[in-house]
Amino acid sequence: MVAKTCPVCGVIFNVTPSHTSMRKTCGKICRAQVQVDLRGPANPHWKGGNVELLCKWCGGPFLTYQATVSKRVFCSRPCRAEWDKTRTGDKSPHWSGGGKKYVPKPRKQRRQWSCNDCGAAVQRRIKRCRACAALVPRIVRHISCEKCSKHIITYVPTQTRCIHCRDKSGPSNPRWRGGVTPENKRIRASMPYKEWRSSIFLRDDFTCVLCGQRGGVLHADHIKPFSTHPELRLDIDNGRTLCLRCHMATPSYLGGARRLARLMQTAPQSECVREFGAVPYPMPYERTPELLAYQRWMIGAYDKGIPWTEWSAARFRPEKLTQRSLQLQMFPGDA
Repeated sequence: MVAKTCPVCGVIFNVTPSHTSMRKTCGKICRAQVQVDLRGPANPHWKGGNVELLCKWCGGPFLTYQATVSKRVFCSRPCRAEWDKTRTGDKSPHWSGGGKKYVPKPRKQRRQWSCNDCGAAVQRRIKRCRACAALVPRIVRHISCEKCSKHIITYVPTQTRCIHCRDKSGPSNPRWRGGVTPENKRIRASMPYKEWRSSIFLRDDFTCVLCGQRGGVLHADHIKPFSTHPELRLDIDNGRTLCLRCHMATPSYLGGARRLARLMQTAPQSECVREFGAVPYPMPYERTPELLAYQRWMIGAYDKGIPWTEWSAARFRPEKLTQRSLQLQMFPGDA
């Protein structure tokens, strides 16, 4: 330890050798006294203190630091704001003649509508104002739609159809584009077709007529195909409820009816049976062995290139297929 003498109180205190050059007083109180004594001109770094200047606007004196003598011109912000007001427009040294003056555009006149009865001005396009409309009695009418016979509650004396049966299709629709919608899509999206589909499901109790599945993914299938019998498209007797798997097994699924119709025009009945497994319609409602075999062939064997003749010769069992059928199953391109 190194002994030193405090310059303020004269007390001798000990400091470590590493703090000899930094420690000058014995404690915080003496150190604070040294800092007070070194204020103002007694400080070795004294540069003269604040400088007194005169305000450019009001002429009053104010004090500022040595570092801001060249920048400080005004005594306060209000004086600077008053001085800036005298330098706007052509009084500013940066004036360049000014730009184009803003001329507001005239507002468009709103269209005025008037009441048909009293002629008073109304804000929107209506037949009568509120005062005249209150004088007209509103009679509630309970009628039946003349097209679908649904019950309607209306105030309009000329209304005869419900909202679903109003003539908004075809050229009377504002979005009419000349009839670009295909006939198939137009019929399947119509209200009569949706009602036919619901009637089929209700009649069959939402049950597949082939496998007996109730609920799930059900389709309303046409017994005689939709594409080849347009007169029977909305006939309830021509519809049946099928599940997705049974519907995929029918010959008319996804355009199969059109292929079969072209084949029946150019080929005998035997080739139609070999190609499609059975005559497509009328299909039986009972789960006969022939129908089950046909479904298994359409789901598991037809896509693999196995012909119907070999499938029926194997008694509808994959393990009894001939060697030729196995070869076709492995190499479909050799068929």
